[in-house]
Amino acid sequence: VSCSFDRYLRLWNTESGQVLGTYTNRRVPYTVKFYPHDDNLFVVGCSDNKIVTYDSTSGEITQEYNHHLAPVNSILFVEDHGTKMVTTSDDKKVLVWEWDIGVPIKYISDPTMHAMPCTALHPGKQY
Repeated sequence: VSCSFDRYLRLWNTESGQVLGTYTNRRVPYTVKFYPHDDNLFVVGCSDNKIVTYDSTSGEITQEYNHHLAPVNSILFVEDHGTKMVTTSDDKKVLVWEWDIGVPIKYISDPTMHAMPCTALHPGKQY
């Protein structure tokens, strides 16, 4: 799946180059990740400060996470085989979410922090 400044997400067949689906919520998507436990679900961080989950089979938005105060920069699935999601934003916050629950379970913020444009899991998979 790819995201672009034209406000569209496209699901591709990488072998044939064919577009399998096109999705939009009329906001610029900044980051997109597939949910590790279901290949039909992907999560998008958008310019309207929200994170939305799409079901690629129906094209519908199935969940919305709304707690950031600025555009969402990164999404990372961690812990418990990918059932927790870490997001960062231009609002200089790091939020940890339980999958499919629209309220963050952990909130990390400090006035001296900078915005984090990307996140990555440690190679040892412990941090």
